[in-house]
Amino acid sequence: MRQAQMSGIELENAVKAICRDVLSDPAIIERQVSQRAGQVDATLDSLRASLASLDKKEARNKHTETNLVMEKATGAASPEAYERCLALVKAERTWIIDERERLQAQVRTITQGQETLLGLAQIRERLAAKLGSASNEDWRLIFAALALEVHVNEQGVIEVAMAIPLKTVLLCPQHHRIAVRL
Repeated sequence: MRQAQMSGIELENAVKAICRDVLSDPAIIERQVSQRAGQVDATLDSLRASLASLDKKEARNKHTETNLVMEKATGAASPEAYERCLALVKAERTWIIDERERLQAQVRTITQGQETLLGLAQIRERLAAKLGSASNEDWRLIFAALALEVHVNEQGVIEVAMAIPLKTVLLCPQHHRIAVRL
């Protein structure tokens, strides 16, 4: 079997063409945005459910404290038992407050990530317009930003894997990979 040969310049030009096609194709970017938007929505739903659960815990906590005060006032609880139980109630309340702040911070971060997703289409349009005039140095920066991986098999088929990085790290700073075959 004869192996296909390709010069470095031919390979580089083929990879640039693939990148240009991918970065210029709104359908690819929109698919990535839709996929990530779905993940963001699911995460926001989960966080909101956790916040609602905390609201219920806080209500139970307040109710428990009210009952404790009533038991102390009626003499149903000794001062020592009252103090121990009150300390537990206050510790739980502190945990609830801290957990609510942590979850709300995550919601804010995710919401900012959603705004970043919305701006991706505009970034793609500007980038696509400039790819035609990009210098070799520009392309190196683009390749690095995309965490580009290029594989050429024995038949000369070029496989390019790239990541479309977004500032989503709400949950997980990960890149979604796109594989394009020539």
